[in-house]
Amino acid sequence: MSEIEKLDQNLDNMLQGLDDADKMLQVLFDEQNIDKLAENVSLGQYAELNNALAYHANSLYFMFLKANGFAVKDHKINQELARVKTYMQKVKAGVEQKKIEEVYSKNPKQVNTDALHRVIKSTESHNQRVLEQQAKEWQDNQDKMEIESVSIQNTQKQQKKLHRGALLPTGSHLNWKDQINEILK
Repeated sequence: MSEIEKLDQNLDNMLQGLDDADKMLQVLFDEQNIDKLAENVSLGQYAELNNALAYHANSLYFMFLKANGFAVKDHKINQELARVKTYMQKVKAGVEQKKIEEVYSKNPKQVNTDALHRVIKSTESHNQRVLEQQAKEWQDNQDKMEIESVSIQNTQKQQKKLHRGALLPTGSHLNWKDQINEILK
């Protein structure tokens, strides 16, 4: 796309936007008074209308300055446009909040008892599985501790039977062969 075609397209878009703004403003001019129009719309719509008018007026002034070659980068019109945008956002948030409140006032919150019972049942079964797993782990730990305890006791018994430096056990003389065989195993 060449520069002339881009410029021509941008000019067409601007003219279309101006025509749309002219149609919107024509409604106001037909009424002759914005307060009469306010009687027919809600408070939120009236606030949106006032913000839209302020934004359009400032935008048109911005375009006028830009078209006539004025430096708009540091001009106060930018601050005014930003201020109007913040008001538009506040009004939009307020209107959305009002819509939400209207929906909840028409349909008060109700508890879905079937869903609540399903959630509770699921939680109980999950808790039961966790408890069973913990009990199994505890039992496994008890078994390991018992095996280690027996192993330690056997080692201590063997150590008691042998004297320091002696190769033969000091128990009764009848079972010393059995004790040696156990040690060698």
